[in-house]
Amino acid sequence: CPLFSARPIAAARPRPTAMATKAIERRACGVALLTTCFLLCALFGYTAFALAKYSPVYTSIRCKSGGSKMEEVHVSLSGITAEGYAVMDCFNPNPYPMVLRQAGEDFVDEVYAENGGLELASVGIARIPAVRFETMGRGNLTAILEFNLGAWQAAVLLAWNR
Repeated sequence: CPLFSARPIAAARPRPTAMATKAIERRACGVALLTTCFLLCALFGYTAFALAKYSPVYTSIRCKSGGSKMEEVHVSLSGITAEGYAVMDCFNPNPYPMVLRQAGEDFVDEVYAENGGLELASVGIARIPAVRFETMGRGNLTAILEFNLGAWQAAVLLAWNR
């Protein structure tokens, strides 16, 4: 009877070409994943190297006081006006030069003095000309100061800071 033949059915056996195709597909997928893994590891290594090389990106400039001097002091009944400068000796520890300048040409900073206790009073303005600090170099940061104190404010400041 042909229904109960001892011969195996051909459709039940996988064909060698279908198995070979699946093996090639799996191998190609594995190679693609392994290549992606190596590329991502290389990217991680490069990022870690760059981070170590450029960290910290910026190191603060170190300054110490170089003194100050008041010139052109004018005393009158209306108050005291004076001009002067304060110098800071600074060192740039960064591996690149830096230029320090005020936010704008018309921008000035307020100068404050303690006015009897914990209160601060504005006594003038400061201008800072641009200064260049060379790589691993020193430079002088100079603030040009202009004071303008009314008579009462000058009296209080002089009495308090004896």
